Amino acid sequence: NVTVAAGGVAGLLLQLTPGGGRTWLLRALVGGQRREIGLGGYPDVTLA
Repeated sequence: NVTVAAGGVAGLLLQLTPGGGRTWLLRALVGGQRREIGLGGYPDVTLA
């Protein structure tokens, strides 16, 4: 998997899988620990 920063928003990432899947993630600190929170698949979830 490859994860790239997206949208010019701190912590917003797009994860790309070898099979062509794309998933939005939000990387944030929760309770002092880094978490990656899944926001849904692209293009089902858009930045609009």
